[in-house]
Amino acid sequence: MLARTRRRAPLILAAVLAAVTMNAGPAGATGPTGPAGAALELPPDTQAPSRPGVPAMVAATPHTVTLTWTPSTDDVGVVEYRVDLVSTASVRSVTSTTNTVTFTDLVPGGYVFVVSASDAAGNWSETSPPSSGVSLPFPADPTPPTEPTGVTVSEVTDTGALLSWQPSTDNFGVVQYDVWWWTPSWQLVRLGSTTTTSLRLTGLTPRTAYNVGVQAIDTHENGSDLAFVMVQTTGTADTTPPSTPGPPSVTGVTHASVQLGWGPSTDDRTPPRYEVYRVTDLGITFATSSDTTSQTVFNLAPDTTYTFVVVAVDAAGNRSSQSAPVTARTGPAPVFGCGARYTVTSSRGDGFAASVTLTNTGNVDWIGWVLTFTFPGHQQIRSMTGATFEQRGADVTVYSTAGNHQLPVGQSLQITFAGAHRGAGPQAFSVNRIGCTLG
Repeated sequence: MLARTRRRAPLILAAVLAAVTMNAGPAGATGPTGPAGAALELPPDTQAPSRPGVPAMVAATPHTVTLTWTPSTDDVGVVEYRVDLVSTASVRSVTSTTNTVTFTDLVPGGYVFVVSASDAAGNWSETSPPSSGVSLPFPADPTPPTEPTGVTVSEVTDTGALLSWQPSTDNFGVVQYDVWWWTPSWQLVRLGSTTTTSLRLTGLTPRTAYNVGVQAIDTHENGSDLAFVMVQTTGTADTTPPSTPGPPSVTGVTHASVQLGWGPSTDDRTPPRYEVYRVTDLGITFATSSDTTSQTVFNLAPDTTYTFVVVAVDAAGNRSSQSAPVTARTGPAPVFGCGARYTVTSSRGDGFAASVTLTNTGNVDWIGWVLTFTFPGHQQIRSMTGATFEQRGADVTVYSTAGNHQLPVGQSLQITFAGAHRGAGPQAFSVNRIGCTLG
């Protein structure tokens, strides 16, 4: 809370004058007096105004915002509000004598504001809760930047070159330049981005021509026309394939995937990438690719045997020999299985106690479960241990808790409960809407 020192305002002075008038003696008296003619002094104002309401936006442009808030109250009177913009690196403040204020010279985006109130004695209120939803709109910008000019190529090597160009212009501003390669198959591949007017290209193939375009991007993500230039790398053509990858091995299996790993290949110029192929009676078919020496092949059938080989490919498209094959069998299809056993453990009068034992009889772990069953009579559960429940008529729904929501394959758990109106036990149980085997 901030404190300020200032003189009492006319409002305070008026209160003093009123007190003087009320306590005046006979005509000709010089001022207010207390007992035995002592001078009367008013107590200082130490009560701060109430906390202002949350500032809310009532109008906004891309560069201004007008805010309003629920006014503060004070025993004497509020004389000033201070609104702080607190969502930037330095706090910016505007003062007002009313509960409305306008900030100017802003940029589009989101902001957070708080308000505090001051009375004539310099007492400051608590700061208001922060504003929410204050966002200045970005102006519409249908105009793209101008096309870059003066694109030049220098410092050409076997695998790279330096591109330079003159800056583009834009009505709002250029924020970056993207460099694209127009491939022989008529596709645009981005080679890199920069906020300056030059970019060094790397990883190119020796003795190869690249049709490269430079594009300017403005603050509203409008892109200019591309300025193209031809880049011709030096060196001899790469005709040497990578070495054969090491024999692959199976590092993981599920019912629908196989994870593979293999030894790395080497190449005389660029690190190779890898392609994984499935081997069938009809030949080999592409399965997946990787820039590292491991990859997972997905979308496989359960309980099925597959054979894979790996091929290394360098930047020039030279391909290695196939690796040794590896064979793997996917796991069985997932089966959710449930066993349930209902036991009455005691009965007295019209009440009874019972338990339900659930067993995971499938081949996948339970991760969260919901048990449902129906009483054949008028039984009513009064309390339950090991789970939570709700009962509607004869239908009961039981929910797992944080302590037992996971049930591994082959494991069991038990739920116990006490009830009224004893009778025959339920004849069917379901977990996650799948029927359980009674046992």
